Amino acid sequence: MKNRNPISSLNEDSFTCLEHYGPITAIKLVSNYILCGYGPILKVFKLDENDREKLIFSKKVINRNKIHHIAVSNSGNKVIVSGGRSFKILNFSDIISNSAQVDDLREKGINEWIICSEFLSDDYCIILTSHNIVYKVDVKASNCSQDFHISDKIHCDEKSILYSGSLSVIEGKVIVAAGTVMNGVIIWDLEKRKIIHNLVDHEGSIFGVTIDDNREFIVSCSDDRTVRLFDFKTGMQLAIGWGHGSRIWGLRFLKNRHSTRIFSIGEDCTARIWEYEKSNSALKQIKFFENHSGKHIWSGDVDDQNLNVCVTGGADGRLLLTDISDIGTQGAKSHSKEAIFNSSGYGFAKNEIIKQFVELVDLQLLVILTSLGNILILDEKTDKWSKLNLDEDERKVFDNFGILKSCNSLRSICVCSREGQLLMLHFNSSGQLESKKWHSFFNHEGEKVTNYFDVYDHTTGSWFILFDCSNPKIPFLLVKVKSSDASVIISESHKLIKPENTMFTCTSLSYDNINSWIVLGSRLSSIAIYDLSNDSEDITGNVFRKITPGDTITSVSIVASDIDSAILLITLRDGYYSFLQLLSTRDGLQISVLHMSKISRGFLERGFIQDHELIFCGFRSSSFFMWNETKRIEFCSEVCGGIHRQWDIIRQSGQSMSYKFIYVNKSTLHSRLFTSRFSVKHMGELISGTHGREIRDITFSPYQLKDNSRLILTASEDTNIRLGKIFSDGKMQNIWTMNDHISGLQRVKFLNSSFAASSAANEEFFIWKIQIINGSRPFIFKFASLPQESDHLDLRIMDFDSFQYKDGLVISTVYSNSQIRIWFFDPHSRKFTLLVDDSYTTCCILNTKFIKFSDFQVYLLISATDGHIALWNIGQIINQAFESRDTKSLGNVIVKQQLHQNSVKAIELTPMDNLNYRLVTGGDDNSLTSSHLQFSENSSSVVIETKSFIEKAASSTITSIAYSGNQSYIVSSVDQVVREWKHEGEALKCVAAKYSTVADTGCVEATTFQHNSVIAIGGAGLSAWALK
Repeated sequence: MKNRNPISSLNEDSFTCLEHYGPITAIKLVSNYILCGYGPILKVFKLDENDREKLIFSKKVINRNKIHHIAVSNSGNKVIVSGGRSFKILNFSDIISNSAQVDDLREKGINEWIICSEFLSDDYCIILTSHNIVYKVDVKASNCSQDFHISDKIHCDEKSILYSGSLSVIEGKVIVAAGTVMNGVIIWDLEKRKIIHNLVDHEGSIFGVTIDDNREFIVSCSDDRTVRLFDFKTGMQLAIGWGHGSRIWGLRFLKNRHSTRIFSIGEDCTARIWEYEKSNSALKQIKFFENHSGKHIWSGDVDDQNLNVCVTGGADGRLLLTDISDIGTQGAKSHSKEAIFNSSGYGFAKNEIIKQFVELVDLQLLVILTSLGNILILDEKTDKWSKLNLDEDERKVFDNFGILKSCNSLRSICVCSREGQLLMLHFNSSGQLESKKWHSFFNHEGEKVTNYFDVYDHTTGSWFILFDCSNPKIPFLLVKVKSSDASVIISESHKLIKPENTMFTCTSLSYDNINSWIVLGSRLSSIAIYDLSNDSEDITGNVFRKITPGDTITSVSIVASDIDSAILLITLRDGYYSFLQLLSTRDGLQISVLHMSKISRGFLERGFIQDHELIFCGFRSSSFFMWNETKRIEFCSEVCGGIHRQWDIIRQSGQSMSYKFIYVNKSTLHSRLFTSRFSVKHMGELISGTHGREIRDITFSPYQLKDNSRLILTASEDTNIRLGKIFSDGKMQNIWTMNDHISGLQRVKFLNSSFAASSAANEEFFIWKIQIINGSRPFIFKFASLPQESDHLDLRIMDFDSFQYKDGLVISTVYSNSQIRIWFFDPHSRKFTLLVDDSYTTCCILNTKFIKFSDFQVYLLISATDGHIALWNIGQIINQAFESRDTKSLGNVIVKQQLHQNSVKAIELTPMDNLNYRLVTGGDDNSLTSSHLQFSENSSSVVIETKSFIEKAASSTITSIAYSGNQSYIVSSVDQVVREWKHEGEALKCVAAKYSTVADTGCVEATTFQHNSVIAIGGAGLSAWALK
């Protein structure tokens, strides 16, 4: 080939792959082992009896192709992995022992694309190809020379092109299920070489087809978004499953003996389990999972007999275990009024309903309050209901209004009436009622309690209860409850003065025991702080209004606290959540945002930290959900009818991941116990993965953290920015995923130690503020954004650069329509001032850089799709525009020079001495250039001179260049080869080249850890390499 680079492999040991995160393209469950194809890498995990996973094998077993299929012989001795046109036979014992012998086994190839493979025995395997041909291969020599030979080549005289297929092997008899590129499913007998069925019910390409182990059913999936079930004997279509939002990639039959169930995965990032009922022509969806990001769950497997899990692998590189042992009604209970009557003998009046409920977890008591003021108690150990003895006058106190609260640690329940009367119930350790006391503190004639809130402080053993009424002039009443002998007592009370000149309705409550701060959340994202160390009876609070976007604060909690400081977590009903830093200074209490984001799953009702993981719960449509924001995994859900009902989620004792969701629906009390097999730190995630779409840019922080890591920001086509850490061994830890962008990303860069920026289509340009707490914990939030000035939605900000100027930043933004703008950004006001507005030609500008010698000697460099670079002297222009606040033009270009035949895709600018820079560029023409930029002291002239030109620097487009120090440049290209180039004198020379497992390689970045170079390669995946 004319433009093919002759160097695709050179000194490969100069690069060491430390970590790789990329699409998972094959999964196989065998006993308690999970085998997955991670690109060309085979990873094997072992699960022990406590569901703890261990990675026991991870090696590159195929040279360049991705592993698309894995099969294991019935004996369990042999494994075949295949991908593209090649395959490899492995001994399972070598995998388990992580034997070095695996490295010596040779990859074998055939001249057709392999669809799938299976073993007939340990000595023979069969391989189905994309031409609907089956090769029978003698693999006896797999232990030594691997001298395989094809013993037969079989077809059924129907050589359709296949997208998918499977091989059903039962006692040596083989049935081929072939999915064609059109709409046909061909079922044929391998031995007879005869077609059994030709199924044409689908309306698109067949992406998956399989036969169940008993050969009763065939199931297929297609471009038409349907799952279709057929009778194996007759070929008749039995049922259709609709639900996937786009193409469906794969199917598996579950082995449940009592029903026919099917597992499916798709492009819409969902996995589903369907059930077939003979009387129903529609498959019933009984389980739904949506825990991958971006697009595509490429692979999956299911085991409902041994492990009771399904395993999914996505384009995001995540390998996830999901527990399926709860399919059905396990953990679900319902208590109708009739059932309560049958158990307790208490008959509900005609219009009497369940109004409130609480649970004392340790005592296993569930207590309900009815609309007529009756209190009933369920002993969950015996499943028996009883009615609490209240005389008629006591019952009437709660007639039509009453609020229940419970404190598990104090074994107590508090019932509040509209008039503020409190009934305190205290139980002994056996669950028997020990004391019943009445209190009345809310003494405001004519005023009614509208709500009350509680919070328990484990450190002091104090239970705080806050009363609220609708009159803004009546203070909040706060009482503190503590245990005393065989009862509980009110130990103190405070009046908290409500904020003046506004309605402040309390919606949530928290307590900081170190600083004695009571924190109240309210509507319009407002909070009030009251200092209980103030000895006065009436306490005035500090109010902070409209702290973040969003409306009602639904929960507030203290996640960290020290003397005179605290970090708060707040959730807002419309999906926003924030971490806030509260500081007590000489000027009073101050509050600032550390982190702010929004989840799009529905209404947020609560948030808390458990085992360092950020957990949310809320409602989406008619379902309740719990969501691990740290792992970005939904770990439980329940169809309950939606948000407008009485509900509670209660953590159960004894297990870290056990919660009970209790709710009322249609006059019936329901409870669902969610008990995860996996710890909150694990959550079934075996591999954490990365973005679900191609990564467009990578940037490292200019400093190291206390834990010797660096921050890494990645920007992707999935519209997400991910902030994480990278360590010297290449391991990466994602911390935050920011979804503020609505368009695919173009660039992300650190501007300095406090700010980063990102750009995208739709003229999106965001400034991100990054703050480090305790030296290693990063927080991030969108600090400012450029206003959109065009109606052209596809107008992209292709690149940007910045430098420090005055008390802010000068930022250049270049656009896909050839526009160039330069802004002054003031961090104090968070506002942008347009200093320069001009254009280059009509072509797309791809890159921009500032070259700054002083405030008055500043140059702007760009590269574009016309193959040119251009340079302007802008120092005086920026100063004049800043002083006058008038927008200027760029003036005359002082250098315009063609360096490539077409697009200059990548540039890297490095200083040589005081007035000279080296510019290395790569282009669409596959070439690489090195040029000198020579500047004069008086800014009168600039000379550019190309010193080195490599015409065939890559086999395809060069996408990114990173300077790694010591005259070394790391260059990525679409051919997936990463090359290291060095200057020998003025000439560029390739000194190392290695194939990357990252497809669609689009960006590369380099950093150092104690003089050791680490590079990150991004595209359809993310790799970290060490550079010698």
